[in-house]
Amino acid sequence: MRPENDLELPIRQFPGPGSAADVLPRLSPDEQPFFTALASARLKLQVCTRCQRLRYPVAPACPYCQASGFEWSTARPRGVVHSWARYHRGFLPELAPLVPYVVLAVRLLDGPILFGRLADADVEPRIDLPVHAIAERWADGGHVLAFASDREAR
Repeated sequence: MRPENDLELPIRQFPGPGSAADVLPRLSPDEQPFFTALASARLKLQVCTRCQRLRYPVAPACPYCQASGFEWSTARPRGVVHSWARYHRGFLPELAPLVPYVVLAVRLLDGPILFGRLADADVEPRIDLPVHAIAERWADGGHVLAFASDREAR
């Protein structure tokens, strides 16, 4: 599914069983806007009201200037692979049917590094591989961040 615009995330059905509630930690109210945005096909991150830098993970103070003020802003969902790992064991029962699967650390064009599963099983990961964020919808309706190669976005 192609997004309507460059900021809208494609939403894909998660290919395995289980529910997102089983794999996500208990969310604090501070983290809820991130996951609410994923369900709405958006990638929203905190942006510091002083230095205007995006940050992740959610934090009470900016790691760059230590200011406490922030707003939520839609981030560009594109980036490049910063690092990756291939798992040959399902560390959660929900991921066991996907073995082997790849987890990426992606540096967004806007700066922060985010983590997510590589949704394209036929793509060989590599450092600097261009990718875009997607939202994976699980059977319970929850959404988790994942990434896909940029080959389908063109």
